[in-house]
Amino acid sequence: MPARPSIPLPSARAWTRVRRSEQASGLLVRSCVLPGDGPRRTALVVEHGDEVRVYENRCPHWSVPLDGPNGVLLTEDAVRLRCSVHGAEFLWQDGRCVAGPCEGAHLQALPSRLEDDMIIIERPPLTAGTSACEA
Repeated sequence: MPARPSIPLPSARAWTRVRRSEQASGLLVRSCVLPGDGPRRTALVVEHGDEVRVYENRCPHWSVPLDGPNGVLLTEDAVRLRCSVHGAEFLWQDGRCVAGPCEGAHLQALPSRLEDDMIIIERPPLTAGTSACEA
């Protein structure tokens, strides 16, 4: 019986780079496509002054993207993230749901680090590629 060819496994870590915003103040949230094999996944890059948080763009209630079809990600007062599908509200600082159908649940934080004017985001084990970030 002939040997089966080996199939390369995806890399252990895939990273994408996002340029930091030049916005001076206020809460800024952007959606970025995470590169790699498998289904399309996006991250939410949250910036507030010098602070940066990165979460998987997936509501813990129904696993739908928070930005949904209308793209709105912030509450009217622009202090919390909001799921456009169910209206769940999340603290930008730690991703905890404070109102809505998944209260007490958390957004999935993604490992990230800052390098100069770039935010480096890790996608859980998939192959690397390029990112496409939306302003």
